[in-house]
Amino acid sequence: MNADSALSRLFRILHHRSLTVSGICVFFAFLSLGFLPEGEYRLQQDGADYLLSAYIIAILGAGVCCLNLVNLLKDDRSGYESFRLSVATLLWALACIPISLLLLFVSREVIAAYSK
Repeated sequence: MNADSALSRLFRILHHRSLTVSGICVFFAFLSLGFLPEGEYRLQQDGADYLLSAYIIAILGAGVCCLNLVNLLKDDRSGYESFRLSVATLLWALACIPISLLLLFVSREVIAAYSK
């Protein structure tokens, strides 16, 4: 099984499901919001356990957001209903904000840990 056929199979499954994938992005955004408040304090208290779980959520959320971006572009070209595409794009854009903030926070902490 090569990667090209796996990706094409995945996008056939996701065809015209941009709103569903945007909902999954919102779910990861809410998970990311749980890690953001008092991140420095929680990092001092929990240490590597907090950082690892935040890193996993950030990477999964970023992956789903990237997948949804490609899916939104494909659905736009294939004639997906414009209202649903607009709602899916709005949800995706709002979900990317906390996920990106968590990814920046985690990468800053990882870089700081390795630079010492």
